[in-house]
Amino acid sequence: MVFEKSLIAMVKGIRANRGKESEYIHSCIQEIQKEAASTNLQTKSTAVLKLAYLTMMGYDMSWASFTVVEVMSHTKFAIRRPGYLAASMTFNENTDVGLLTINLFKKDFGSKSQYETGMAISCLSSICSPQMCRDLLTELSSMMSSSRAYLRKKTVLCLFRVFLRDPPALRTCFPKLKERLGDEDQGVLTATVNTFLELARKNARNYLSLVPQLHHLLVNTSNNWLSIKLLKLFQLLCPLEPRLPPKLAEPLTNILNTTKAASVEFEAIRTVLRVLPETSSLSALAVEKLQVFLNSSDRNLRYLGMELFQEAMQKESFREQYQTKIQDLNSKVLLSIEETDPTARAVALQLLDLIVTPATLADSVKKLMEFAKKCLNPEEFHQTILRIGGRDCYALVEDFAWYLLVLADLAQTATFECAQEVANQFTDIVVRVPGVRPYAVQLALSLLDRDPTATTLTSGEVEDPRASTTAATMNVAPAVIGACAWVVGEFYKDFEAEAEACLPKVARALLSAKSVHDLEPSVQTQSIWAGLKLYFGSQAVCPSVTGELRELLLTTLPSFVKSTHVDVSDRATLAITLVKHMSPGASLIECGGLFAPPLVPVASGAQRELQVPADLDLDEPFFEDEVPAPTQTETRVDPTDPYSLAATYKDDLQFAAQEAPPVAAASANASQTSSMFYLGGNKDAAAAEGEGSAEAGSSSKAGGASSDPLEAMRQKLAAARAGAAATRYEVLREDVRAPAAPAAAAAAAAA
Repeated sequence: MVFEKSLIAMVKGIRANRGKESEYIHSCIQEIQKEAASTNLQTKSTAVLKLAYLTMMGYDMSWASFTVVEVMSHTKFAIRRPGYLAASMTFNENTDVGLLTINLFKKDFGSKSQYETGMAISCLSSICSPQMCRDLLTELSSMMSSSRAYLRKKTVLCLFRVFLRDPPALRTCFPKLKERLGDEDQGVLTATVNTFLELARKNARNYLSLVPQLHHLLVNTSNNWLSIKLLKLFQLLCPLEPRLPPKLAEPLTNILNTTKAASVEFEAIRTVLRVLPETSSLSALAVEKLQVFLNSSDRNLRYLGMELFQEAMQKESFREQYQTKIQDLNSKVLLSIEETDPTARAVALQLLDLIVTPATLADSVKKLMEFAKKCLNPEEFHQTILRIGGRDCYALVEDFAWYLLVLADLAQTATFECAQEVANQFTDIVVRVPGVRPYAVQLALSLLDRDPTATTLTSGEVEDPRASTTAATMNVAPAVIGACAWVVGEFYKDFEAEAEACLPKVARALLSAKSVHDLEPSVQTQSIWAGLKLYFGSQAVCPSVTGELRELLLTTLPSFVKSTHVDVSDRATLAITLVKHMSPGASLIECGGLFAPPLVPVASGAQRELQVPADLDLDEPFFEDEVPAPTQTETRVDPTDPYSLAATYKDDLQFAAQEAPPVAAASANASQTSSMFYLGGNKDAAAAEGEGSAEAGSSSKAGGASSDPLEAMRQKLAAARAGAAATRYEVLREDVRAPAAPAAAAAAAAA
């Protein structure tokens, strides 16, 4: 006989072979396979028990399904119990040998031992198939009338799984199941109500006829668990019967005033808030009881209170009725945000999103920013700030200059997803709120000009790959940099009196900093186009800087032309062409007038709503394809020789001379030290570098100690707000949509 290893010995062996568990378990499975082939059912039972343990570790035991059925057929309870356990863990409605267990279940259902019958009922609820349910329904129905409460309780609970597999069985068993609502045993009664509760979650209308009995149970029961199940069941039935909620007012009032169980009290509060009107006195009592949960020292009760308050706040009528309660709730929710439990913190943030008002917005955002700095994962705090601020087209925001500063702070620490939302809100606010644009362009300049050591990349320079990356020199999210570039390029007129100093500074920040070349291609194209807009508009806003901007564009844009990204290179090439073509003067003013019409917020689907004219063919090309003419005539040494294709040296030199750019006159007088062939000593280069660094140091000292530009903007805003009335901003909250078709407009006018 094969040596039999017990389950305890196998578990100890697995723990002893740390790091080699797979090899040890593989050897154990081989031993189990030999034990399963034994004729001794005691040995087979032990093998099945060990397989059940290995199944919980993820190993397959479907190969031993027939062995499990063999163990289930033994007469001794201790031997066949592992078989029922393994069957309930591994069998399902698609198991082939499952049909072999029907007679075994019938046999155990008639056993004198209630524990053997209970074991069979528990196993059936896990593995029942439609065929098994139909064959065993008669025995299950008869066991609901058993004299033993233990079997009645297990049968009622098992029937729910049977009804899921075989729905027609519900119609057959419903009368007897309804009789169990009058059972004297509290366990059977609770199991019956629980079964009806789960059935009502599928279709509550089928159980409205049970309301009188359920109401009688709610009024007379003292079982806390049964009361909770009844309250949950009434929450599903009340929306289907308008006369039912008034009938529940008295028992709910008694529960709220007399119960000492927090679980029952919580379920009663939830029932009141879900089914009764907010104007009732019982609803006011429930809100007072709910505040006790929020003030509790128990974290679990506080969590339940916040979760239920959040559910109630979804209804507009509740927010209007209990506005004063909501205002007092703000400070308690802010304290709960500091919870270490992420689930409780998430519920507190969601509740804060619902209860915040324009008066409490600034304090709430300040607290959230403080918590975000302390937390390792501040994304949930940032998302809450953006969600609160952008709700209903910024309905809660009164001071848009302050909110733009908040967005600027978020731009320095936000993740990619939050940075995209920050950029979208930044541009959207500038478009919708004309009064904040002067402050917005200054703030955008502060975000762009954050690298004091930035140098210019000219057409002859190639960026050093060892240079510092964007994160080291520009501590702003790339998406926000693109948004700032768009804002300063679109609303350059709002620089007002500071345009002469700001326009060149903005252009240098957009195009000259080496860190710009490390950004995404889409941000680089936004920077190029913003610089071009500044040049076009400078003639009308500040003509004195037009020449400087032109020179800056012609100096910096060639480095973008060399970009490996096609969009960046094409946009830079087009910009250079336009700058060369549009010289300062009347033509530049006329070109700048293209950006004169003010922007308005447009609905996202407005483009799709436009009607295509009948005479417009969108597939027709604008121009006919032309055959390109040869650029030059081939010159052969011997015109009669077809293989002599090379041009003469004279033609090659002439072609190169035509393509070479004109050499500036000043280059002839350039210092020899600037030539790549000058073999000067290292001392001269070091001296020149030292002078440059000394000049840079002196300029930094002359400018004073460097400070955070956002802090400077914040102080400037505080100084402007001190002693002055609150600024009232006009917000364009309506989105422009596509004009209606002529036929639709005529029909609307006629109506």
